[in-house]
Amino acid sequence: MRCAAFVASVALYAAGEDPVRSAFEKFQAKWQKNYGSPEEELRRFGVFQNTYQQVMEENAKGHPYELEVNKFADLTDEEFSTYLGKKSKPHRRWGTAKHLGTHRYSGQALPDSWDWVPKGAVTPVKDQGLCGSCWAFSTTGALEGALFVSSKRLVSLSEQQLVDCTKGKGEDACDGGDQDPAFKYAESTDMCTEKSYPYKSSKGKAGKTCDMSSCSVGIPKGGVTGYKDVQPDDVNALMEAVVQQPVAISVDANSTGFKNYMSGVIKAQCGTDLDHAVLLVGYGTMNGTPYWKVKNSWNTDWGMDGYVLIERGVSQSGGMCGVRSEASYPVVSSSPSPTPTPTPPTPGKDVCCMAADATCQAGQTCCSSSKKSYATESSCKRHGAKHNCGWDASHSKCVVQPSVLVV
Repeated sequence: MRCAAFVASVALYAAGEDPVRSAFEKFQAKWQKNYGSPEEELRRFGVFQNTYQQVMEENAKGHPYELEVNKFADLTDEEFSTYLGKKSKPHRRWGTAKHLGTHRYSGQALPDSWDWVPKGAVTPVKDQGLCGSCWAFSTTGALEGALFVSSKRLVSLSEQQLVDCTKGKGEDACDGGDQDPAFKYAESTDMCTEKSYPYKSSKGKAGKTCDMSSCSVGIPKGGVTGYKDVQPDDVNALMEAVVQQPVAISVDANSTGFKNYMSGVIKAQCGTDLDHAVLLVGYGTMNGTPYWKVKNSWNTDWGMDGYVLIERGVSQSGGMCGVRSEASYPVVSSSPSPTPTPTPPTPGKDVCCMAADATCQAGQTCCSSSKKSYATESSCKRHGAKHNCGWDASHSKCVVQPSVLVV
């Protein structure tokens, strides 16, 4: 049946008789869709037509949400799965990370609404691009929120570091992953800032190697002390948890209601097969419908400027889209002190730069002839040796060795 519908749509498209064609042309122009051949364009039109019809039919039902023909409209379900990337591991969400307990509802009164975005705990919406790295964005979002709550500092953390440095350690970079190994990695490693280790995987290619040479530390090693999971399927427990801090969750995103979401509160067309990792940032009520507010990683041209509202309090197991199934949050030290970035010394009596006519005294800090300090142990050993410099582990610097004249 679907094959016959496709053949019919291709024939109508080629004849220029299908009214959906104008919508397809607008779609191509808006999203700069350039196909490799007329045959490929016709195939994409067939997929687009099915999406278009589904969106129009759902919007005609009077739901409290509205769908749209967005940038994913010409993708098959299999192709769209590239923009997901969650590999569910319901047995233990954080692997071997330190479990600090399960968040259960305390019984205390809860606010009618809550939103961490205007409170400053959430970084701007990001874009994972054509890469199944949602797990990395969910991880950084939860860590960014935990850091803000503990220190009142909002620091955008590096997803690319997670994509590059955890590959083969429980994650598959752009081929999917889970928050578990990523959170464990953050416990034992300095977490770099987004600016110092920028995202490069938008086209589906992870970095070849883990390179933290330019890392500015956002959360130092040891700053993440463990995690708490949230009592599954408990609305009040999850509400209380997100009032405390943004929460990492997983949802079913490969469904019409979520994939084509534009505005309002999703109440249907969303299953519970967890395939996408996102960030819960609050809750509220819209036109009488209670909702969860969720930050996605598909850029601001999707949904409500990158956010989606999902019905809260539904009776189905896991909640709408599976929101209540797997929720957890990291605990960050109240005073995580970033490791200071070494700064090149200013030439003076305690500094000896390696010019051809330099004479250095024992214990002076070594510089290269370009006035840049051998600030790391590796650079000291690699370049400083020819100047009779060695690494002073007790003071963590490159110094001239005793009784050595450097010329």
